Amino acid sequence: MRQIEVGAALLILLSAHSAGATPATAATNDFDALDEKTCAAFRRDAVPQSINTAEFIDAHIEPVSAAEEVYLSAEDSAFKLSPNPSRFSLLASRPSFSAWRLHTSLKSLVQSLKAIDLATPGESQEARRAKSATFALLAVEQTTAMFDAYARYDSARKPPFMTEATVETASVSLANMGPALALFVSCTVDAIKK
Repeated sequence: MRQIEVGAALLILLSAHSAGATPATAATNDFDALDEKTCAAFRRDAVPQSINTAEFIDAHIEPVSAAEEVYLSAEDSAFKLSPNPSRFSLLASRPSFSAWRLHTSLKSLVQSLKAIDLATPGESQEARRAKSATFALLAVEQTTAMFDAYARYDSARKPPFMTEATVETASVSLANMGPALALFVSCTVDAIKK
């Protein structure tokens, strides 16, 4: 539900910004504070840096064996088809469950980010990039929640798989990814208006 709320809020802000309106909740419109040079940098760098961040995090969490991945995927699909709390509890109790969910979320995030630059015939490239980035923001939110769950699980183990430096780098990078993509969307909308 939180993902839908975040996505809706971003779409409202995007619509308000496109129409030249200032959101009532903000004292100033920070989107207008970006100059063309800064916007060009966000439009050039936000997506590749976000992909690199997701791939870095994916490489620094514990691997899940191929057999375990197949099992978890099958059980997760079965749970989604027929929700059974005891089945989910059994699934969630597996040691690799948190890592598997985070790997899955990171792969989905990378796919969403790469989709931003895919060409679509018959549609404005910039409009499609803005729409795709808006949906990628939802994947960032989901991945952040999955990372937080994995980090809590990992920190309870002795010794944890991730180093403190990895946890901090990943946490800060994920926290910055959403705002960077929001600025990417804003700057792309500004480019469309010109």
